Amino acid sequence: MKKIVIFIVFIIGLTSCERDDICADTVVTSRLIVRVYDKDATNTTKSVSNLLVYGKGHVNNEAIQFSSTDSIVLPLKMFQNESTFVLVKNAVITNNIVTSGEETELKITYTPEQVFADKGCGYKVIYKDISAETPTTSWISSIRVLFNHLENEKKATIHIYY
Repeated sequence: MKKIVIFIVFIIGLTSCERDDICADTVVTSRLIVRVYDKDATNTTKSVSNLLVYGKGHVNNEAIQFSSTDSIVLPLKMFQNESTFVLVKNAVITNNIVTSGEETELKITYTPEQVFADKGCGYKVIYKDISAETPTTSWISSIRVLFNHLENEKKATIHIYY
């Protein structure tokens, strides 16, 4: 009889376990994908040489530098309505300071909305009403926002033409 009680308690213990709530990689807050295209052949991607990207107001050691790229992934601020990035084409860096290059700003405005993802991950942010602009004196000739709603990182949201 004692063995039966121990066995029943053991079975109840096994069946009452709950699975771990682990956050899947696909449920996090998305970053903005920007692709660069040739202004003369608008269906052809174009690499930017020695591109340096950093958030406006941040120091250079937080910058992301690419030797040559035609796409960048930018993190947007979750609790503000805009993010501004500095893009430096043909950047030359000496002692962690940008000494030369063609610099422009890319200002992205949006409406962040917190959405409950699941018990393991909690909340994620979806960005709505996305728009982008750059000063008229820029190496970027035009900007095109393809989707005004950012929920995942599957496709480029913005195209830059230069």
